[in-house]
Amino acid sequence: MVRDAVTGKLLWMFVADKNGAQSYWGVAARGNIVYVNCPIDYDSSQYGGHGGLCALNAKTGEELWSYAIYSEGSTPVDSAPYGPPVIDGNNVVFGESDSASFAHVGYVVTLNAKTGAELQVVGNCADTLGNDCNYVSSAPPAADGGELFYDGGTHNGPQGTEGALCARGETGITVNWCYFTPDVNLAPAVSNKLVLFVEGTSSTTSNLVAVKEATGQLVWRIAVNTGQNNNHFAPAVANGMAFFSVGLGQDNLYAVSLKTGKIVWSYSGGSAGYLTSGVSVANGVVYGICNGGSGSQCAFDAKRGTVLRSDTPGGTSIAQPLVANGAELSVCNSNDLCRFTP
Repeated sequence: MVRDAVTGKLLWMFVADKNGAQSYWGVAARGNIVYVNCPIDYDSSQYGGHGGLCALNAKTGEELWSYAIYSEGSTPVDSAPYGPPVIDGNNVVFGESDSASFAHVGYVVTLNAKTGAELQVVGNCADTLGNDCNYVSSAPPAADGGELFYDGGTHNGPQGTEGALCARGETGITVNWCYFTPDVNLAPAVSNKLVLFVEGTSSTTSNLVAVKEATGQLVWRIAVNTGQNNNHFAPAVANGMAFFSVGLGQDNLYAVSLKTGKIVWSYSGGSAGYLTSGVSVANGVVYGICNGGSGSQCAFDAKRGTVLRSDTPGGTSIAQPLVANGAELSVCNSNDLCRFTP
């Protein structure tokens, strides 16, 4: 649904979860178009029909185009999205799986963001619609300057043997580099020619990692003690700092200098409780959702890490808040969307 940013008045609604369909949903917007993972049709087979990506008029909610995988060669398939849309220039990229690939092997789909025309469909084995070798993560990818950075789950090996964060052109087939890791479901962010992510190494430890955008070469790696790791949280970046939300129940918010790879400050679950979400940063403030009381919006000074506020109780969420047009947009009351003064 879309509401007026000032009054909260409902402007239009698009039903993206028809008939209780289950999948990984996401939303992105650019100009006058909103992109959302969506179901398209249904059948009585094991996999239930086709789902993919819908483009909507941002003012009216009218559907402009939709995309799903309908066949592999001459073989009809069912399909569903497994990753949210990411916009980069004139392209929109998202993850899609299909029944011919056992519904767990994925493809990275690149479309023209305006028309929905298919530009590339590539499996993690660098093939087109024939990818039966390994798993692709549902963690959100990152894109920059026509280059895509995504977690391939495994790379050129049996499923589950090793993880890999990989880079390739959005419309190409060749994988340019991969950073191998014991972890999967890595959610990257790109800034200052670095790719940043959290790498879980055990149930109690994680690494904060930066590699070179061009080569995947390790620049710095910081070991931290955490509770349960949630590496689906992509770091937030501003003013030469990266902010990592890591773990549940221990030191779980870190501010790191991009230049030196040194921790500038960390928050260890103090007056606001611990974070349950990823974070966003704007105007010198880091925004998240914490578990203080019955759940609350929380904010931290980006330079020092001091708690600026922990208020508006109403349930926790893993969805990171967004700051736009002078307001904070956040999941509240567990399932609602609320607008707050930042």
